Amino acid sequence: MPEGTNQAKMEENKPQAKEEKIEEKKEPKSEVKKEQKKEIAKKELATASGKDLPLSLKHVKFICNFIKNKSPQEALELMEKVATKKIYVPMKGELACRKKGVKGRYPVKAAREFIRILKGLQGNSNVAGLLNPIIAEAVPNQASRPFKKGGLRFKRAHVLLVAREKTGAKVKASILASENKNNKSTSQDARGEKK
Repeated sequence: MPEGTNQAKMEENKPQAKEEKIEEKKEPKSEVKKEQKKEIAKKELATASGKDLPLSLKHVKFICNFIKNKSPQEALELMEKVATKKIYVPMKGELACRKKGVKGRYPVKAAREFIRILKGLQGNSNVAGLLNPIIAEAVPNQASRPFKKGGLRFKRAHVLLVAREKTGAKVKASILASENKNNKSTSQDARGEKK
């Protein structure tokens, strides 16, 4: 009988010991998670891409040139205007059926696809922590073109948009000027002169 009572006591102690271990384990995990959130660094760029879009490579190329070096918000507004045919996308080369004075086209279907990609780029730049993003790279590429009926091929294109933090010449100049002032004041302190 003494063996049975010992087993009963051991079983009673086991749940208490397990509860204490669980409580001890939970506390360090929450501290680690808080530290990881604080250590998230600001990224330098944000990207958005569209793969195998059913668009003409010619339209994609000229739209990429049109929105390059603009903010994602500004490019989004331009694409919405193109989709409603309020402004045209400037195009060069051989374009048939041009109106007098118009040197471009209204690629509505391509503009709608770019609106979707630009919204993604905006969200990615917010997550990356870019305060003043600008579309630094807009890369169109030809995708594999599947066959349709009659031996013809569908149109396909890839698009890659990369946004970076905007750094203007004035911003760089002001940073350099402030660094030069700091360097002069430290060199004067080393000589023993007054500021």
